[in-house]
Amino acid sequence: MKLKNILTVLLCFSLIFRMCSVVAFAEEEGNSGFSSANVIAVGSSISGNISNFEDVDYYKITAPSNGKISLTFNHTIKASEVPWYIKIYSDESGTNVLSETSIRLNSNKSIELPYIGAVEGKSYYIKIGIGDTYHCEDLYGENYTIKSEFESSNNYEKEVNNDFIQATTFSLGSSVSGNISNFEDEDYYKITAPSNGKISLTFNHTIKASEVPWYIKIYSDESGTNVLSETIIGLNSNKSIELPYIGAVEGKSYYIKIGIGDTYHCENLYGENYTIKLSSILIANKLTRVTSSRIIKYSKLKKKTQKFAISATFKEEANKKFKIKSVPKKCKKYIKIGKSGKVTVKKGLKKGIYKIKFTITASETKHCFKTTITKMVKIVVR
Repeated sequence: MKLKNILTVLLCFSLIFRMCSVVAFAEEEGNSGFSSANVIAVGSSISGNISNFEDVDYYKITAPSNGKISLTFNHTIKASEVPWYIKIYSDESGTNVLSETSIRLNSNKSIELPYIGAVEGKSYYIKIGIGDTYHCEDLYGENYTIKSEFESSNNYEKEVNNDFIQATTFSLGSSVSGNISNFEDEDYYKITAPSNGKISLTFNHTIKASEVPWYIKIYSDESGTNVLSETIIGLNSNKSIELPYIGAVEGKSYYIKIGIGDTYHCENLYGENYTIKLSSILIANKLTRVTSSRIIKYSKLKKKTQKFAISATFKEEANKKFKIKSVPKKCKKYIKIGKSGKVTVKKGLKKGIYKIKFTITASETKHCFKTTITKMVKIVVR
């Protein structure tokens, strides 16, 4: 009997808890402005409805850390083209719009909204209303649900990053993702070179049947006047595009700006995601050892052609290619240097000292860019 009573009490508590949970995740009316916005807990969902044309619902969500806030809008499909109209703001001023989305009643049941590249501790606002006065009564009383998810990461743009001052900073060897929410939206990024070298950048996006272009500028400083490169990438272009590299100076900051390159059908780009991958800075490969001189006995050279190899060692192992650069006129037809560094000295060359300039090119490696160095080898025939 006691066990039965205990089970009954536990069941009651369970029901009460579930009822309270439902209430906690439903909108509380009176949320018609920023100051009265209902709070959405990260990782939860909240339901609401629009009762009349003037009814708007506001929600507030706060990022627990830097990362990505994903939002999914769910509704019941209905044979009507009257749209829900959803705006996401970066603050409560009502002027900084991150995205605008129009979803018709006859659209898909579940729609992924443009995600928010969130900053730790910052609050963002969602506004839901009716997007058209024509037959707007079709939306009255219709329910919707917003589901939120959060990914803690430093690999997303940090909204708002619409100018040089607010540029999202990211480091070498990492990647950062973002999206363009409307025609006026521009994303700025800042990278600082830890040493002299080459910074390689790759732009990745989802291919779409549209010629609307991404427009990417790289600046050498925050003045906005010193443009290093401009790249236009159509939505129907390759998925991965290598941007012009930056010849970087130690301690100097560079800026990347991403926006829409054409007003015609620009809405095809709204909400589209991209990723910029920043390779670790490449530096010049250092030549640590090279053959500088060689003695050839004239008695042997009189009988037959002599050969030797130039030995060269780089700090980081690489494929090497040699090329003769300059040779004294009197020995030009007698001395050759092959691609592998093999030196050929033909018989007929007289006694003397011959200084030959050549180049060694080391291929690009994981940490070093393709490096060409000019050296000299002294050939002594005696």
